[in-house]
Amino acid sequence: MLEEKIEDLKNSEAPVKQKKPQVQIDLMMSANIPDSFFLTETDKLQFYRELELIEDFEDLEYLKQNLYENTQIQKKIPDSIENLFLLLECQLLAQKYKILSLRKV
Repeated sequence: MLEEKIEDLKNSEAPVKQKKPQVQIDLMMSANIPDSFFLTETDKLQFYRELELIEDFEDLEYLKQNLYENTQIQKKIPDSIENLFLLLECQLLAQKYKILSLRKV
C-alpha cells in the first residue's frame, strides 16, 4: 500500500509554482542596510534572506514591524532602510500589475 502511494506520487505531476517576475527598479536612491545597523553580519544576512521571501504586502508589513520593534529602543531606522521598504512596496505593486521595469528618467 505504501509502495503504491509512493508510485502515485512519483507519477503525478507536482503543481508548478509560478515564478514571480523580476522587476528592475532604478530610482537613484540609497536603499540598503548600513553595516553598523545590525550586531553581526549573520543578522544582516538573515534579514536579507527574509526580504527575498516577501511575496505580498502582509509579509512586508510583518518584516517591517518586526524590525521596528527590535530596534525601537536601540536606534533610529535609517532613511536608507525606509527607502528599501518603499522600493519593496514598489516592487510588489509592479509585480501585481506585471510591470517589469521602473526607472527615473
